Amino acid sequence: ANLVHSVDTDEFLGDARDVADADAEALLLWTTDAQARLVLQALSDEDWHGDVIFIGLDDDFLAATDASLSEGLLTPVIWNAVAYDVTSQQFVEDYWVRWMATPSAAAAGMYDAVQMVAQSINDGIRLSSIDYSGVLGAYSHLELGSLRLAQVVAGDLVEVAQYADGECVTCVANVLPDVRDVDAENRVTVAIGLIVPTDGSAAVYGQHAQQGAELAIREIQNNGGVYDEASDTLYTLRLQEYDMQTSADVSAAFAAATDDGVAIILGPDYNADVIPNIRLSQQAELPQFISATGLETGDLSENDYLYQLRANDLTLASASASYLLDEREMERFATVTIHTDYAEYVKDHLRTQINASEDGVLVAEYSHDVDERDMTRIARNISQDDVEAVFVWTTPEAAFNLEAALEELDWDGTLVYGYLTSENQAQFADARIEIIAPVTWSGVAGDWASQNFTQAYIERYAQAPIAQSAAYYDGVYMIAHALQTTAPDEINTWLQSGDGFRGVQGAYMTSDSTGELTQSVTLVSLDDGNLVELARYDGTTRIR
Repeated sequence: ANLVHSVDTDEFLGDARDVADADAEALLLWTTDAQARLVLQALSDEDWHGDVIFIGLDDDFLAATDASLSEGLLTPVIWNAVAYDVTSQQFVEDYWVRWMATPSAAAAGMYDAVQMVAQSINDGIRLSSIDYSGVLGAYSHLELGSLRLAQVVAGDLVEVAQYADGECVTCVANVLPDVRDVDAENRVTVAIGLIVPTDGSAAVYGQHAQQGAELAIREIQNNGGVYDEASDTLYTLRLQEYDMQTSADVSAAFAAATDDGVAIILGPDYNADVIPNIRLSQQAELPQFISATGLETGDLSENDYLYQLRANDLTLASASASYLLDEREMERFATVTIHTDYAEYVKDHLRTQINASEDGVLVAEYSHDVDERDMTRIARNISQDDVEAVFVWTTPEAAFNLEAALEELDWDGTLVYGYLTSENQAQFADARIEIIAPVTWSGVAGDWASQNFTQAYIERYAQAPIAQSAAYYDGVYMIAHALQTTAPDEINTWLQSGDGFRGVQGAYMTSDSTGELTQSVTLVSLDDGNLVELARYDGTTRIR
């Protein structure tokens, strides 16, 4: 339908009925704000649930519009202050510090213009000849090829995607084509195995992993499944659960999964269950997704069927160090580690990174036994050594005791804790010392994929997701992404040599030989007990 009206039209019930009768999936709306509200109300009355792209949507419109009408609206913009990239966010921060206001697209454009003139003068070339990457995006010969798409999520505008020369450069792959009307010649059900701990602390993580996987499958099936056009095959996904109580049950689960014709295994998620069974996937020639924390790269690289759905500890530590060295310009560091292999790997890695930096100095390395709880001595040494930031890779109890001991000494540095979780976060709620944590993902992440996933998860399960929820949600979508071009028994080949994938956690490298599928890191800090997003990294490269 192509519906055109004058600026004073105020009745749109007939138009809404035409849109619904035409079975339109999306509507481009270019009207006044008042007319837009009337159109949205009419569409709601017609029970139409397609996507609406409203040209000109802004904060003033949101403030004057009922949230039930504005939720989910899309709008294309040259730029706005919710742009989710490091250049934009730095500009927004600097602008606020100087003017105590949020910048407009015009302000960002003028900023870029001055920077381009300065570059032209500095390089001694004509302004029209330079290529420049600025706040608004990439310019070529003064022409901007960037466009952004934002959406209303929970009442706020969130950037959905960035486009460059018509190509999406940030689109996630967990939005599949609607194939409900596809009449495929072949229909195949793909079983995805899930090993679920039922006892102990592992059961909490297992529940969230299961819910993340179930949510993804539910969304995919509601969309019709997964369609491989080349083979004319429509795939239905099914989750096959295998309960476990001890690590010995993992072997039985793999045997059962093989007999059941499962295409891939998800979990388990706990180190104590994964490490004793580290070779099972290789022996069964069955790909396995995990998000356990304590696996060093060598364990993964020796198994061509085992994949980590999260950045490993070394990557988390590297991103933290990069942030403190490059963004905070700190120089004096220390490490506190427990006597375990994985903590030793982190300590060695940080030593190499800090020593290789231009100004960083690793002042001291402290370690303690697994059963040691008194951190008074270590805290005193940190304070006396004038340390600016300490990296802590140890148990929650030891980390909390260290923070408390440092507070007693009025130490005013930064504590980076590598294992902050929703379970132990409350322990640090009253900390007076700055606490920073590198995490694989957090619900406070401000990108569209994270916000959209968090909202859907809460609506479905009445609780907030955790990192494991996002990891296994992404894992299922990665499987679906592979099935669009790959047979179920070739998923491992696709994982070894396939193209990239972008999910809730961030970018995945499906051809990475170490098995670490992603190096996405979210840095968070504690503010009055609540998590706040500081930065996003891909390895040591800051992307937000």
